[in-house]
Amino acid sequence: MLQSLINTNSFSNLNIDIKSPSHAYLFYGEDTQLNIEMARVFIASVFCGKPACFNCESCKRVEINKNPDLLIVDKLNLQVADVEKIIDSVQLKPMIYNYKIVFIENADTINTTAQNKLLKTLEEPNPQVIFVLSCTNIDKLLPTIRSRLNKKYIPKIDVAFLSKDLYDMGCNIEKFKQTNITLTDAIKYNQDSEFISVIEKSLTELKASADIPNIVSELKIKPENRKEFLQLIIKAVDGALTNNCQMFSREFIQYLQQTFKQEVLVKVLTLVDKANKMLEANVNFNYIIDNLFYQILREKYICK
Repeated sequence: MLQSLINTNSFSNLNIDIKSPSHAYLFYGEDTQLNIEMARVFIASVFCGKPACFNCESCKRVEINKNPDLLIVDKLNLQVADVEKIIDSVQLKPMIYNYKIVFIENADTINTTAQNKLLKTLEEPNPQVIFVLSCTNIDKLLPTIRSRLNKKYIPKIDVAFLSKDLYDMGCNIEKFKQTNITLTDAIKYNQDSEFISVIEKSLTELKASADIPNIVSELKIKPENRKEFLQLIIKAVDGALTNNCQMFSREFIQYLQQTFKQEVLVKVLTLVDKANKMLEANVNFNYIIDNLFYQILREKYICK
């Protein structure tokens, strides 16, 4: 996967930065996984001193995250204490390479106070430290943070371009041909994805309000996956509206089209958006889903 990305136009524009890197970078675009992968290619290249080969010891250290001068932060919703630990960790000189690199994934989830704490470090950069951030929603970063980052926009890449890599990762690329699916989706929602089957099972079993308690009790969605679960419902509905299966089975998409009128499917998109807002407000998840499914049924019967 990483080596294939070196052949893209997005990466070729980074060659100058490899030889003379800035103190801070932001890799952003609409595909979370692609932003992260491209940032990792860049990081490996900085350590390697040339476009990453992923054959030398330096590149392999990055690929398996065993580089003592690289700190990868993949935690969501970083707080001030987290940022303080990051800052403390880069006070010592690099152990092997010319730089220490801190890679913060999903930087758009860092809270405002923690961003201000990070800002102080970016304003007074250590010449031996490089900060690399990735995100999908650049507007959630403070303007003062954005102004101090060397920004690299990463456009979507056709999933078929990485078909061999995806096959090696266990993804069935045939399922994603002729779709607009992102690299993130291809990796997360391959043919064996548990979420896919849960979504399909839940919505096909949703026939009457009496079914809702059993459906909700069987979900067992972890807190960190709840937002993703709601986003997947949106993808299912969007697939029914556009007649695009994406990662779902053709039978399931046809079931949605036959069961729900188009105006109901459009309404469901609004209902899921409201559910997302309730989730952000820390409303009980089971209540959110219970209410969402009830409202879907209500709209279905109103439009009969």
